[in-house]
Amino acid sequence: PWRGRGTVGSWPVHRGGCPRPLLGGLARGGYTAPPPFQAQTLPPLFAGRDVLGQAATGTGKTAAFALPILCQLTPGASKPFETGALVLVPTLVLSLALLMLGS
Repeated sequence: PWRGRGTVGSWPVHRGGCPRPLLGGLARGGYTAPPPFQAQTLPPLFAGRDVLGQAATGTGKTAAFALPILCQLTPGASKPFETGALVLVPTLVLSLALLMLGS
């Protein structure tokens, strides 16, 4: 699987065609390399494949599934969605985490 090191430019989000404003936000947030869960799941997600993942709390699952969606919904996306995205969450805690990630 992909192993990221260094700057945001080496992240799968960069290879996935994310718009510059989103990449800039990652850089300003101090994200320089994806955690292992994201390193393994982002490449197939950006390729449009389905992914089923299970990992402990705090391993980056929410961001792993939200980043490809945000990259395609952000103005200037190289591969924009023709429609929006529907995200179903099983708990209030996860819905709040997604809300914070998107704002």
